[in-house]
Amino acid sequence: MTDPYDRPMPVLWSCPNPGCPPTEKAPIGVPESDDEAGAEPDRFTADEVAALLNVPLDTIDQWHQEGTGPPGYQTHKESHYRRSDVVRWFVEQGVLLAICQSKCGGTYRLNAFTTVEDAEDQLL
Repeated sequence: MTDPYDRPMPVLWSCPNPGCPPTEKAPIGVPESDDEAGAEPDRFTADEVAALLNVPLDTIDQWHQEGTGPPGYQTHKESHYRRSDVVRWFVEQGVLLAICQSKCGGTYRLNAFTTVEDAEDQLL
């Protein structure tokens, strides 16, 4: 996209979180290994996995009991999922995850991010 003077227009990325402002920084892929993750948490809760998959928590619980879905483990009656296991399982399912580079810093499906058409208006 260019302006009337043939200068490139900034592209803004918007994550699914409606309270998170668009940013010029593109989302980055979620690292598979915990070593690459840096400040990112090394595990997901069942709620976070359900949100990433856009399925009810009951479905995640059922998958856990059946041994399907992302591999997880239980501590004190709560299911947890190692980041590397979840990312690997998502990749096997053809789902790519990315981290928002704006204020929220959340993890979402890569295809949930959108570019903002009127980027210059958003910056003002």
